[in-house]
Amino acid sequence: MNSVFRAAGDLGYRLGLGPQPSDVPDHRLVELVEGPDKLTPGRAIDLGCGTGRNAIYLARHDWDTVGVEMVGYAVEVARRKAAAQEVPVQFVQGDVTRLADLGVGTEFTLLMDGGCYHTI
Repeated sequence: MNSVFRAAGDLGYRLGLGPQPSDVPDHRLVELVEGPDKLTPGRAIDLGCGTGRNAIYLARHDWDTVGVEMVGYAVEVARRKAAAQEVPVQFVQGDVTRLADLGVGTEFTLLMDGGCYHTI
């Protein structure tokens, strides 16, 4: 079943179907990172990172960041964007329900979900 979702997601990204990917980070995340009660940078994981908007934002603000996304095309786009901005982010293609299998590690101080788990 994952392969069906992965293929549909890949096609959707390539054809521009659905909401268009944005480079603007989630406003609630910005509040956590830059607001009056901002968090101290640590290790973050962006679940269902798409094309990397939130993961790249976190890395630009000194967070050690991992982005996990099922759709390979979105991961490719995220990696290109991070490289162009010279931002150190680890992007991993895989199933967010099987993080242990992806070797992303543990000890995250921030879990970001900008629209992933409500679709599972």
